[in-house]
Amino acid sequence: MFLKKLKIEVVENWRDALSNKYYFLSLIGGVLFFIFGLYLNNISSVYNDSAGAYLSVGDFILNRIETYNLEFFYAWGMYLTIVLIVIFSFLFKPTKGPFIFKTFGLLYVVRAFFILLTHVGPPVGFFYDQSIPGAMVASKFLFRNDLFFSGHVAVPFIAFLIFKGTKFRWFFFVMAVLMTITVLFMHIHYSIDVFAAYFIAHSVYVFSDMISDFFSIKTMKKIKAEIKV
Repeated sequence: MFLKKLKIEVVENWRDALSNKYYFLSLIGGVLFFIFGLYLNNISSVYNDSAGAYLSVGDFILNRIETYNLEFFYAWGMYLTIVLIVIFSFLFKPTKGPFIFKTFGLLYVVRAFFILLTHVGPPVGFFYDQSIPGAMVASKFLFRNDLFFSGHVAVPFIAFLIFKGTKFRWFFFVMAVLMTITVLFMHIHYSIDVFAAYFIAHSVYVFSDMISDFFSIKTMKKIKAEIKV
């Protein structure tokens, strides 16, 4: 019974999405912008890491806590968050697919800009400098100077904002809080990287929503004009 209701709901969601003839065009544009954001984020991080060794600075919170190994949750918690964003979007919010891709793309564009502006070395006690046994192989591929702002916090929090009106959104809020604790106790980010992520993610969401509403209104006007003709 549950699977039958789920199937009906998914079919209805996709029927609503496909009823808009501009859906796939908007979706492709969103995907391309998301890829562009990831690309900018990557080259900004590469540039910062290749520019040289930056000095660490003091941090009121990090100076008072030890470095802990929370690597399992740091990695797999983020993977789980991304997978659930994709699944939940595909099954229950396909109409928001273009908006979701564009919003996350904008988040990474903004992050790439801030990375270039912030030439600060990793915090004292940076987890991957501690030679702690069991550090994952993927640590070799992590950037050291892409600190401001924390993507591990911003991604689940912006998902919490995107999926407003659903109970499932609270999972992403909890993940954002847990990621806050995780990156601080691992000394992966400074506290300002973490707490600023909430405000920046919210600003990105609001701006993306305004742009989306603007183009939705223009699209509706275009559709009505075509119907009159």
